[in-house]
Amino acid sequence: METPEEALKRQYMALCQEFAMSIAPKMAEIETGLQHLRAATGVEAARAALKEVEAAAHRLAGGGSTFGYPAISRAAVPVDSGARKLGKSASPSSAAADQLLPLVEALRAVTANPGEPQI
Repeated sequence: METPEEALKRQYMALCQEFAMSIAPKMAEIETGLQHLRAATGVEAARAALKEVEAAAHRLAGGGSTFGYPAISRAAVPVDSGARKLGKSASPSSAAADQLLPLVEALRAVTANPGEPQI
């Protein structure tokens, strides 16, 4: 018979697996946000695109910490904070994509093979 601790661990591991399955779609959201940013022709469009990048990176950062993927969290935080900072600038533009690209590439490298959760 399964103990309460074993049941809790099994349920937590299922959540970790669910998070792992959500990594690729969240990365796709970041990539889409970067595409929108590159195509932005005005300040409001650039801000909206940066918000897309920020939101997806924020979810990866939080989920990474919560579900045993600290490397993903560490790589996602700079993308999140960078997009937020650029979005608050006086006049963000499509050039902001170039500033975020190295951070996104680092995150992409970590998420390409997340491995098993560290619990």
